[in-house]
Amino acid sequence: MINFSQLKAWRASSVSTLGVLALLFGFIAGGSYAQQDPSRQLVQTNEQRSSSNRRIALVIGNGAYTSAPPLKNPPNDARDMATTLKGLGFDVATGINVSQRDMKRLIREFGMKLKGGGSGLFYYAGHGVQSKGRNYLIPVDAIIQSEAEVEDSGVDAALILNFMDDAQNGLNIIILDACRNNPFARSFRSANDGLAQVDAPTGTLIAYATAPGHVASDGTEQNGLYTSELLKQMRVPGLSVTDMFMRVRGEVMKQTGNKQVPWEASSLVGSFFFVGNSANSGLAGSAPNEPTAVKIEPSAFELTYWDTIKTSQNIDDFKAYLEKYPDGQFTSLAKNRIASLQPESKPAERSSSGISSSQAEFTFWDSVKNSTSADDYRAYLEKYPNGEFAVLAKRRLSPLEAAEKEKAKTDEVARNTKTFKGFYELRGAMTAWTNPGTLIVTPSQIKFVYDEVEANKFSDGTMYKPHVFQCSDLVGIKLEDVWVREIRDGQFKMRFEGESASATNDAFTAMRYVCANPGVNFPDTVTGAVVTQAVSLDPKAKVFPGYMGVMSAGFTARPGKLVIAAAGMQFIWDSGIQGIAEGRTDGLTGSKPAAFPLHPNPLPAPLQCSYFTAAKNDGFFIREINFNDGEAMLNVGIGGAIARFRASSPAEAITVLAAVREFCNKRP
Repeated sequence: MINFSQLKAWRASSVSTLGVLALLFGFIAGGSYAQQDPSRQLVQTNEQRSSSNRRIALVIGNGAYTSAPPLKNPPNDARDMATTLKGLGFDVATGINVSQRDMKRLIREFGMKLKGGGSGLFYYAGHGVQSKGRNYLIPVDAIIQSEAEVEDSGVDAALILNFMDDAQNGLNIIILDACRNNPFARSFRSANDGLAQVDAPTGTLIAYATAPGHVASDGTEQNGLYTSELLKQMRVPGLSVTDMFMRVRGEVMKQTGNKQVPWEASSLVGSFFFVGNSANSGLAGSAPNEPTAVKIEPSAFELTYWDTIKTSQNIDDFKAYLEKYPDGQFTSLAKNRIASLQPESKPAERSSSGISSSQAEFTFWDSVKNSTSADDYRAYLEKYPNGEFAVLAKRRLSPLEAAEKEKAKTDEVARNTKTFKGFYELRGAMTAWTNPGTLIVTPSQIKFVYDEVEANKFSDGTMYKPHVFQCSDLVGIKLEDVWVREIRDGQFKMRFEGESASATNDAFTAMRYVCANPGVNFPDTVTGAVVTQAVSLDPKAKVFPGYMGVMSAGFTARPGKLVIAAAGMQFIWDSGIQGIAEGRTDGLTGSKPAAFPLHPNPLPAPLQCSYFTAAKNDGFFIREINFNDGEAMLNVGIGGAIARFRASSPAEAITVLAAVREFCNKRP
């Protein structure tokens, strides 16, 4: 329901369900329905029953507005409502995106049909507004620049009730799905939310998509929430119209957390059933002793099938239709669509079973036919593997499953891309650089992307290129409040400054993880503990416990694990700050371990094959491991550029060096 007084930004994606009731509440505002003919009731004589069994409907959906924000759902809602009502035995007239002149003509013709007797149903989806206590349906060609123009450009909703009252038929149902925000609110002087409330004339039920005085959105799916629930519940056999609207209300409230509450105003004196009649009371809409189940016309399946695919751009949909209905009502149209679309090489599949006329299957398919969820089509195929719509369901399912896989890939990339806003800095007594940007950490790369600001441009105006970090640049990094410090950048020691201490800690942890686990996706939670246990993430990795350090008047080193995996080689230091200092005591090979304080929790040391070019075994040791960076080794607390690995035994040392050689020989 749209409120002209609301000064809100228009939302073109609102649910098309809320205007049903509020429009009709305003029909009586002028008092033209204050007196109702008491003879207009549902219980009728035998002479009247023949004509009363007629079902007549007018369905209008407006969305392609020229002077107001367009609406996506109303045309879809109207088409699906018309198809459903036809399958339920209604004589349906339909108007999609109609002008004021055509709306009035359709309403007039609808009123003339009602004079022949029977049950009448009017459904409208589109813009609707309230002005001076009256409600107006808005045609697509309406030009409304002020409240004074709404009467001239709109269609007074009282016109429908006027024709219904003049027809004097036994039962009328009015459903208005027009409760969106008022697109002309700034031009209106009134300040009432929603539409005006009116009482339903005798023998009439007026259904609102939401409570009077409230508004709702148009929605993002094929149908608005309210209309979608109506289409489902209308096909339930033996369900009276009042019970049906109660079910719809319950589902809409459940799905919106009670924010949208459908409403009805009713003066019915009997029951009406869209499908079947459990009461057999001779009321309008059913004959005496009518069976409780209504047989679905065979053509209803074909109509629903065609309505599902008629706007499709997939040539296989129309091929499938021709296979199932070679002599169908829409054969020529299907052939024309095939000719106009790019042919596909994949042949259409054939259904392995005959046509099912099951009411349950029909209802099930109608509830999922416009779904964008692969689970819905899988559920249909599981229940009806050889059903009437099985071929179509498979074709609808295929692109959805492909989209699921693509989304999974996208989600995986997103989950493994961690971004941190901040600054890349150099701070010193004589020099200071502070460059804003984003630190991006993925399993395969760590880089800083500079913001497009003047501080990040060369003198010629070109932007700094992203700076890519090597793990060897990060061997000595440490965390200090909002900084990740000691980042090696050539001759400088740089910093990354995060937006907060917490964010910087996350960046520090992510960088450590990537360098400890090159090419390995992030786990759900990345912690320092996970980094030190990273070897468990690669079950095929070769792991050798030992010490990495240097020989200088004794062996100074810290414990850890040398890991050789498909992604590369690295030495992962054990957590803690204590290492060993082995001094010779007997002049031979004996040693005495001693506590030796080291840099707290250094990053794993990435190992290049070039480091082992001159490496050789010597007892417990692999000697001559040349890191080519003495200062980097000092940062992890062991000093010196040429390191040694101490294994658990001489035999183990030989095994480790052989594994390194094997790995390096396979590298390109």
